Amino acid sequence: MSSIMRYVRGNTNPKPVLCDPNDPIEVGDLLFREPSNNLARPASAMLNQGSETLNQQAFHDQFLGVALQKNGVQPGETVPLDSTISHSPANTIEIATTGIFEYGLAAATAYQGGEFIAPANNAGGTALQNQVVKTAIAGIAGSIGRASPGAAAIGQDVTALNPQAYEGQQNVVEVEILSTIFYGGEPAQSVGSSSGAM
Repeated sequence: MSSIMRYVRGNTNPKPVLCDPNDPIEVGDLLFREPSNNLARPASAMLNQGSETLNQQAFHDQFLGVALQKNGVQPGETVPLDSTISHSPANTIEIATTGIFEYGLAAATAYQGGEFIAPANNAGGTALQNQVVKTAIAGIAGSIGRASPGAAAIGQDVTALNPQAYEGQQNVVEVEILSTIFYGGEPAQSVGSSSGAM
C-alpha cells in the first residue's frame, strides 16, 4: 500500500526511530520493533506466528506506533528527483506513539467506540497487513489501541471518502493508538479480590 497520512486528531507524541533498511516503510504503516535488532519494521514484515491471534499478540508486544514519514523504496517504485525520503541520519523516521488515526477494515464492521483494534492478517493468512485493521481477537493482549468513541468515521462507508486509499475495504474506523514500546500499551485489567483482613 502506498503512503497515506492517516492522522485525524490528538497529540501524536512523535519519536525518532531507526528503521530496517531492508523493509520499506510507507506513511501510515503500523510499525513494530524487531526484537533481534531493535529496528522499526512494518507489520507485514513480522514473522508469521501461525495464526491471526498469535500474530496480533506478537505485534502488540512490540508495537511502536504509526509511521509519519516514508523510508526506502518499494519494489518497482521510482522516486522523483525532489523526493524527501532520504533522512539524516539515514534510515531514521518520526513515528506517532499516540493519537487518532483512520484505517480501513478487513471486513464491514460497525464500532460503538472502545473496542480493541489490531492489524488484520492478509487474505492468505500469512502475515499482518500494514494499514488494515480489525477487532483484536485476544482483546487487550493483541490490541494497538481502541476504536475512538466520538469518531464520525466509525462504520462509515468509504465510498463517501477516498475509495482508492482503502483498496476495496468497505468501512473505516478511527483508532486511538498507544505504543506498547514507549508507553506499555493498553494497561492490562487486574483481577483480584480484597481479603477483607485488617
